Amino acid sequence: MIRAFFAIELPLETQAAITESLIGFKLHYQNAIRWIKPSNFHITLQFLKHLDPNDILKLSQLVKEEIKPIKAFTLQLHLIELFPTSHRPRYLSLQVGPDEILSRLSKTIGEAMKKLNYPTDNRVFRGHLSLGKVIHSHELPAFPTILFPEIHTKINDIVLFQSEPSFQGSQYTPLTRISL
Repeated sequence: MIRAFFAIELPLETQAAITESLIGFKLHYQNAIRWIKPSNFHITLQFLKHLDPNDILKLSQLVKEEIKPIKAFTLQLHLIELFPTSHRPRYLSLQVGPDEILSRLSKTIGEAMKKLNYPTDNRVFRGHLSLGKVIHSHELPAFPTILFPEIHTKINDIVLFQSEPSFQGSQYTPLTRISL
């Protein structure tokens, strides 16, 4: 069994734009946050704690069929926030949109997963792009409302990634790409 997740992977130019926009912020909060490598930036749509490698092809085909009505779209990245709440932050993240498309993708992928008896996250989907893990929340009391430069990027596919935790940070390996 492997750990895996369906996600939106950001193009290199979007990773670079986010990284450049965070330079000053990283300096100010360098002791409070463990920053995520730009190559690991993604928006998780559904997570599979235990995926049988023999199901990868079948699951990918089911997801491909389920998401067929969903077309390529423009992802909107805006506002930095503490996630899931400012009272108990676990991550520093960017809000993402459009909510209705991201929610629909998450739900549709979940329906395909259920057909192979994989559990899904049934909470209301709240899309976000994690930028870093909060390690010292007491250093964030002066956390400002950040006007992050809004970024728009075209999304043409979703990716099924394998996730392998390590001391240097999780390693994500694409298993399959599914076009929108």
